[in-house]
Amino acid sequence: LQVTVQPGSCHNQLIVLTGEGDEVISTKGGGHEKVIPGDVVITILRLKDPNFQVINYSNLICKKCKIDFMTSLCGGVVYIEGHPSGKLIKLDIIPGEILKPGCFKTVEDMGMPKFINGVRSGFGHLYVKFDVTYPERLEPENAKKIQNILANDKYIKAERSTMETADSDCYCDLEKSYDSVEEHVLSSFEAPNLNNEVIEDDDLGDLINERDSRKRNNRRFDESNINNNNETKRNKYSSPVSGFYDHDINGY
Repeated sequence: LQVTVQPGSCHNQLIVLTGEGDEVISTKGGGHEKVIPGDVVITILRLKDPNFQVINYSNLICKKCKIDFMTSLCGGVVYIEGHPSGKLIKLDIIPGEILKPGCFKTVEDMGMPKFINGVRSGFGHLYVKFDVTYPERLEPENAKKIQNILANDKYIKAERSTMETADSDCYCDLEKSYDSVEEHVLSSFEAPNLNNEVIEDDDLGDLINERDSRKRNNRRFDESNINNNNETKRNKYSSPVSGFYDHDINGY
């Protein structure tokens, strides 16, 4: 059979080929009988893409589009490869439109085909998430030039004036509340990878809950050993990590 899959087909969508099933079936006596052919039903399973994700049937997310620091500030051209249409997507970043790390921008009508009552009706949108890469360092003289340029920008001035009005008194009071203030600069030494060492508040709560759950399970385990007089019993208990386990408990 040759099956045509329409662009924009959904995950778990069914394609029914009417009358394409078997015409002959086996009977109990070992013979064969000709019957009215049934249908062939095909279920579409859409494979996951490492960089694109379909949402709301027709909208498309580009999960990570890398751009450099200068383009995110000053504009430029960004290319997106691997679009389901097979086209190379070229995005013009307008100068002055700052792209923050992790921000989403919309490209209209570049999503998946949209269907209304089974009839194609345009396309969804493409949402692009930008991943801004920063340089490790800037030359001091260039950093000073950038600082002078930004200091004269009207949008920067407006933002800084708002922040300074709100925070200046607060910072002054903060320093006055201490007997001494020790000032430092950041070290040039590279910090170790501490991602596995940092415990967020949510993670700490999970660890505490897991510890308490283990204590309860151990207590039930000990009580079972005492009450069963060294007889082998079946004990099912919930593990905080991997669901349910069955154990043979003895008195050793």
